[in-house]
Amino acid sequence: LGGDIWIHVKDSGPGIPEANLERIFDPFFTTKPVGKGTGLGLSIVHRIVSDHHGTITVTDNEPRGTVFNIELPQA
Repeated sequence: LGGDIWIHVKDSGPGIPEANLERIFDPFFTTKPVGKGTGLGLSIVHRIVSDHHGTITVTDNEPRGTVFNIELPQA
């Protein structure tokens, strides 16, 4: 087999401000108001992808959305 599997997730939201891009995978980092989010979602995704020997990167197209690129080795 061999090779890699690529998954691209794209949205059309407002994008991620450049100042936040370095922290989006940090546990408990959130830009939501208190009580409206834990800041765990992307850190959990990052951990799952890493545990499967993959990588996740983000391409921001502020203000036209965000693209998450996941690369996983084929089993």
